[in-house]
Amino acid sequence: MDHREKDALKMSGIIDLLIEENKYLRDHISAKNRDINKILETVGLNDGETTHDLRHRITLLSEENNILLAHLEELRVITLRVNLKKTDFVL
Repeated sequence: MDHREKDALKMSGIIDLLIEENKYLRDHISAKNRDINKILETVGLNDGETTHDLRHRITLLSEENNILLAHLEELRVITLRVNLKKTDFVL
């Protein structure tokens, strides 16, 4: 075996090693890409659930606010009536 044949065999071994490493890295990157996609899907679902929950809470707070405003208006009317009766009594 001459010098060129030895170099060709070394080069062939190096190329085979590089091909195997490339396959491993490609598979590893694909696995990481799948993991990232799953994480993004989970984050997207969580964001959707959080948004839905917040909208529901806003609806409840709006309803509660309307009830409180109605009670406040009732109290204002009662206070006006009481004050009018007091002024009638004074006159």
